[in-house]
Amino acid sequence: MLTEAQVVSLKFCPTRRGDRVYTVFKTVDGQELGLWRAASPDIGRLSIGDRVALKRDRGGHWQIVSKRSSPIQTGFYSRLWPTWQL
Repeated sequence: MLTEAQVVSLKFCPTRRGDRVYTVFKTVDGQELGLWRAASPDIGRLSIGDRVALKRDRGGHWQIVSKRSSPIQTGFYSRLWPTWQL
């Protein structure tokens, strides 16, 4: 099952094992989800305000399935969030 969310915070953190990114998402129902991930080109392209579809993998961890950069678009996300704004 997909969960739709919007990026509300991004923090880049250098570590000994490489750069990491902590991303906080807010779902339509107000729940906040945090992802602590290795910095990758996919995560690096996210910015605050992007809308994403998330799903849980078999281990129970959240994965980004798709993203929409502009909050005002037609199509998939406009049907999911006709009036929702952060």
